Amino acid sequence: MHTIRLDRPTLVAEDGFILGNGDLSVSVYQTADRIIWRFGKSDVWDRRLDLDADPDPAHIDEIARGIRDEGWKCGPYGGPVEATRGTADPERMRELCQGSPPSYRKRPYPCPKPVGELAMYLPPDLPGLRLEQELRIEEGTVAVRCSWESGVSLDVTCFVHPHGNFLAVSWTMTGWDDAHRTGNSVPPVRFALYRWADPAAADFAARFKGDYRHPLASVERGPAVTPLPQPEVIDGAGGPIVEQSFPAEVTFPDGFRCLMAAVSPGCRQERMDMGDSGEARIHILPPENAASSWIAVAVATTGDPGGPDAVIDGFRSVLTAGGAEDRISTWARESRDAAAAFWSRSSLAVSDPLLENLWYETLHIRRCTYRGDAWPPGLFLPSTVQDYSHWHGDYHTNYNFQQPFWGDCAANHPELADAFFKGMEHFMLMGRTIARDYYGTRGVFIQLTGYPILSDRDCLCLVPMGRM
Repeated sequence: MHTIRLDRPTLVAEDGFILGNGDLSVSVYQTADRIIWRFGKSDVWDRRLDLDADPDPAHIDEIARGIRDEGWKCGPYGGPVEATRGTADPERMRELCQGSPPSYRKRPYPCPKPVGELAMYLPPDLPGLRLEQELRIEEGTVAVRCSWESGVSLDVTCFVHPHGNFLAVSWTMTGWDDAHRTGNSVPPVRFALYRWADPAAADFAARFKGDYRHPLASVERGPAVTPLPQPEVIDGAGGPIVEQSFPAEVTFPDGFRCLMAAVSPGCRQERMDMGDSGEARIHILPPENAASSWIAVAVATTGDPGGPDAVIDGFRSVLTAGGAEDRISTWARESRDAAAAFWSRSSLAVSDPLLENLWYETLHIRRCTYRGDAWPPGLFLPSTVQDYSHWHGDYHTNYNFQQPFWGDCAANHPELADAFFKGMEHFMLMGRTIARDYYGTRGVFIQLTGYPILSDRDCLCLVPMGRM
């Protein structure tokens, strides 16, 4: 068994232990008073592709003539440009040689989006918290143990089902007696399931630069750049659901929806009025005297077979029809069996534990975030993306998109490499347009930038970035 152990919290999602099934991934991290599971799903993207401000795409004959006859000279990523032998159309030269078009430099989307979070609130007013956690790679589970000076302890174990897009969390509290209860009859732990309001892109970029002294993007302010619609808590057949909707575009002309819903035995679910914050939040409250229980959270999107509503209804009906405890046990066994089958296909033993562990950790991450029938990650893993991403979090084919696949076949996991072809699907439609209209050839031109978007428009229409 290869296990990563930490005797401290991980404070941000980017550092958290990752679980997943290749479509749904979860990053487990902590704050001072809670354990948090951040959800990411492969198809949750803001797919708006706003090319209205872009110049007409560059034809290869224009570029060849400019270099050959006019001596165009510019930096590798835009910047000052000159025609060393003179040009009859300096404005066209400058707009063609600006490196990347306004849609890429001044629009925050397309980009992947975080799904939302589940938070487990730890017992209040207990001093001296000690937190230990471990990722058991060959089991595909994360275990967290919280203990306090007073003798109270909390053990949490979680996994993501290998096929169904849901997280299951079981917990057991020991030492929580009458001496630790408050006058408000607060249960020892409680949960919240939520999605925050999408921030304005320019405000997010300004704060990012203020925090890290590094620009995120030159995002424009004004009515042309808008955040996602505010998330909502909607009524479902089995209880409240957190919904984030996305604007309609060519890939999903009727719009795209992402839903999160929870089931926990004996728990009361309450929608919270979050006022002007724009957040959609559900509180999930176990019975006052509960010493152990479980909670399961499903994530479903418009891209799922049958649609998100049917997925959520099926998830809830299975867990509320009786025998739910056995169902969770069955899912846990299926998760362990799937992990065992995956790791039976290859193994590594070397004298250097650092290299051996790195091999297992890398394959674990790939198992969690790549699958042949799901969109592969772009430049950032789904459960660790922020609200906006460098380089749109895109599929960068200058090696960034390809290189994660290089070890799959050597590790006897060609099924992981199938995700490469899934990711290339949307390059094809755009690539045929570019080859035909701007190169005058048959075949496909593989653009530097791609997204999981069904569009035949050239999304990176300038030199040098768009005509590499």
